[in-house]
Amino acid sequence: MLRDQVKDAIGYRSASTTDAWTGVSRWDPKTQAEFKKAAKRILGHKAYARLKKSEQVVQDTVSYFKSTIIVRSVVVAYENLVSNALHLAVRGINPVKALTGMVSKFVEITQYVKNREEINKLEIDIASNYNRTADRLRAEARIKALNDANDKLTIKPLIDAGEFSTISENLTEADVEIREGRWADYLEKATDKLPGWAQTGVKNALITKDTALFQGLNRMVQYGDFVAKAVLYDHLTQEKGVQKQEAMDEIFEEFVPYNRLPGRGRDTLESFGLLWFFSYKLRIQKIVANSLRNRPVSSLLWMGGVAPT
Repeated sequence: MLRDQVKDAIGYRSASTTDAWTGVSRWDPKTQAEFKKAAKRILGHKAYARLKKSEQVVQDTVSYFKSTIIVRSVVVAYENLVSNALHLAVRGINPVKALTGMVSKFVEITQYVKNREEINKLEIDIASNYNRTADRLRAEARIKALNDANDKLTIKPLIDAGEFSTISENLTEADVEIREGRWADYLEKATDKLPGWAQTGVKNALITKDTALFQGLNRMVQYGDFVAKAVLYDHLTQEKGVQKQEAMDEIFEEFVPYNRLPGRGRDTLESFGLLWFFSYKLRIQKIVANSLRNRPVSSLLWMGGVAPT
């Protein structure tokens, strides 16, 4: 368990088709030598360069298609919203109340992100000005006001508990983008060359990363589970009388930990498209089993599309 936590904290090096050349591999030296020989016989003396290039092309293509499935298709955002509403219904939360609460939490998390972005910019300004000038004092006062505003949000306990970990610390739009590789870069550069009147229309049609449409859909995917967690947290602490830490523990068990790393082998297979979202499928089984074990009647009724009375 400790080893897994270390990997989650600092990451690990993904496997590559060129590991036999670098020597950074779990294969024994004899196997690496045989792999290099076989690759050179098939691809020639430029086997390393050709393997590396092919690997990048495949990974970039798979990455682009994954972001299309997750963000551009709208399907994932919609299905995630519906599944979270059903999940909350299984927990006894009225669907109308759940959706209303999720909208409210979405507004809060959007405000939190906006405030954090402004705080980061102000902190950079302060760091570049060491004198306690009037501008510096105003910036410090503004930071305090923004932090106080964030502390008053109902979602703050979940943020403090690390449940908003799908977004990196500085919470800028660039950080929540899904890596897409060179295909997306090529499309964006190509559309940038179009005349101004055509550029916006084409970008919106392709839903490139710099469009408001992509960023909005991306936020829906990124924030989806968090707002559901916030609604469940309020339900547990305010209506069920559950202690805060106990509620956090329950939330951790009720939602898929998307940020857990899959491991070097599965990570490489997924990057090549040999597995598609397999880690998520594996982790979801635990949530389904947990619901069936603890709330069998409600789970079966909602899975069948019938609300319990």
